[in-house]
Amino acid sequence: MAPKIYHLHPLVAGDLSDWGSHFARCRAMGFDTVCVAPPFVPGASGDIFVTADHEALHPALGWPGSADAGIAHVVRQAAEHGLSVWLDLAIDQVAIDATIRRREEQWFVAGGCGAPPSPWRAPHRLDVAYARLQQTNIADAMAAWWLDRLARLTQAGIAGFRCLNPPPRRDRSGNGSSTD
Repeated sequence: MAPKIYHLHPLVAGDLSDWGSHFARCRAMGFDTVCVAPPFVPGASGDIFVTADHEALHPALGWPGSADAGIAHVVRQAAEHGLSVWLDLAIDQVAIDATIRRREEQWFVAGGCGAPPSPWRAPHRLDVAYARLQQTNIADAMAAWWLDRLARLTQAGIAGFRCLNPPPRRDRSGNGSSTD
């Protein structure tokens, strides 16, 4: 049976201690899953879909500890109401001022430089660093980093992920999107 998903914006939900009331309302409406927009610290632009620190939650959520501990707290609250929790993630971009970009600068290109425009994607933003996934060594290193991050989020109790703007698949020659 397909999940019945409610999408929750973390800044609308507010302080993590108040999320139980939102979960009770979601359950009363018949949902069994809550998908939370990225709850992490955003970049300087403030856009929550452009993460600057995947290891800390947005300050507006009032959580002083690690992101993983805050996520586990959210998952426990949701479970009290019979709900599972998913997270939205943008795996191919971070804030221009992101911690991971400063640590692994070669993984990203600022403002989309070097990537061709695509009619299927929004225009490149100056506050975003885009992953250089066309380079195998970088794609492999980023995959390892994401696998670790996703494993820790699932250990905290996250039941699923919705990947935002997934990178297009390449055909075998590496020259475009594959339709198979």
